[in-house]
Amino acid sequence: MADDPISYQDVLELEHAYIRAKAALDQIEIRNGYPAYPKVVSELMKSLSEGKWGNKGYDPRKTKEQIENIDSADMNICTSILTSCSRGERFSDGHWKSVLQSDIFDKVIARAKELTNLGTL
Repeated sequence: MADDPISYQDVLELEHAYIRAKAALDQIEIRNGYPAYPKVVSELMKSLSEGKWGNKGYDPRKTKEQIENIDSADMNICTSILTSCSRGERFSDGHWKSVLQSDIFDKVIARAKELTNLGTL
């Protein structure tokens, strides 16, 4: 994760990018058996594995449990979940589409808003 703490504005920008990516779900095509994502989806997912949202220390084996316990997550856990969402496409074609169709982003964004409002990063 970057040295600068994640701000409420950062969370709002993430939410905006997520809303735009989710709106592009119907634009995902299958080419040669693989998903071809619109630029807005690819840019969102790339942003989750670098910069403020990237968490190089994430453990993908813990993601399911972290999502289940999102109500008590700290910002490190939020970034871990998002990094896992981003990197999952490398191991499972169509992962990004599944993530965008689920409520994972909604949960993480809600928790990140709560943390930044409380000042407990």
